[in-house]
Amino acid sequence: MLTHVADSWKELGNTFFKIKKTLESIEAYKKAIDIYNLPEFQGKYLVKELPLYSNLAITYSIEKRYPEAIAAANTALEIYEQCPADEKLAPIGEKIICNLIKALCAQAEASLLAKNCEDAHSLHLRAQCLIETHESRISRQIYLQMRATIETLQQCLASRLSRSSSESNLKPGNDGLKPIPCEDPSIASITALRAQSTFAAGRRNEPMYVNVEPGSDSRSWVSP
Repeated sequence: MLTHVADSWKELGNTFFKIKKTLESIEAYKKAIDIYNLPEFQGKYLVKELPLYSNLAITYSIEKRYPEAIAAANTALEIYEQCPADEKLAPIGEKIICNLIKALCAQAEASLLAKNCEDAHSLHLRAQCLIETHESRISRQIYLQMRATIETLQQCLASRLSRSSSESNLKPGNDGLKPIPCEDPSIASITALRAQSTFAAGRRNEPMYVNVEPGSDSRSWVSP
């Protein structure tokens, strides 16, 4: 049956992931998803689709393809909400929320570096809303980590917006007034800021994890 083929693609994707071949794992997960998207299978195998989208979100994030990671994580969360109550494993729900917030914040950072404050602000609001909506679904430790990530992003946003709106954006030069360079030191040092925030939350690193055995509670921690 085609479902067995989909399972094989999923296992191949997990194998590629374990040996750090993320591009190959992405393609394998997508092959499995294509099968479940066939008209005769749509909506019938949600529990099998769930880890595929969850793992796909992480592999996209590792490749810094954050818009695709956000889309995959959003789909995973939608599928999770549709799963029967007795098939909803709390650790899977937590990891989906965690990785969606991470992807939103990472894309917001990229938008800030590209001087697109509007997109960064929108992504920040989405991450903020997500953690407030699902606070009861995640552990206190994970909550503090995600909160620290969001607050670090908020600091950088505030700094950039302040610089953009202030009339003091000009400084004197030999030929009169010249604009201050667009590069914002607070943005360039965002990694250091995050490290400080996560230390305050009780953890220096913010690992993401992938369920290498979908449907179980096992976790393999990886760094993006």
